[in-house]
Amino acid sequence: MRILDLIKFTRFEEVDRAIRFFYPDDTNNYRKAFKIVKEIGSQEPRSKEYLVISMVFDTKYPDDCYYSMSTNKYSMSFSKWSELANLPIGKDTLAHYRPVEIVAHFIWEITFYGTEKESLDTGKGLFAAAGVIRDKLKSAS
Repeated sequence: MRILDLIKFTRFEEVDRAIRFFYPDDTNNYRKAFKIVKEIGSQEPRSKEYLVISMVFDTKYPDDCYYSMSTNKYSMSFSKWSELANLPIGKDTLAHYRPVEIVAHFIWEITFYGTEKESLDTGKGLFAAAGVIRDKLKSAS
């Protein structure tokens, strides 16, 4: 089961309602991202990755928690949406979350840095800056 499989059977209004529940301070409009993901074509998933949702608790403030969606290997940031939407969803995630909730967390996570282009551009910039810092550290030692 992939996001592409689940999104076929979900309506935007249900996904938007779930986003508002899990991320109550968020005021973004996700209709365009939902539509883009719904139109992504099927492709072979990369490697043995799969999508997982985690509930993360703050050790300093035990009542505070947040949701995080990632692959079992990496963050979803700075990745192509088409690659992510084609990854299988982990068994535990499928067992503990409703399909509309999984799609809602996915849409929220992939748009964290804006559109797909903005996210990829941000990632390129961060990786380039990290390379410059690495080179400076190498030359200083």
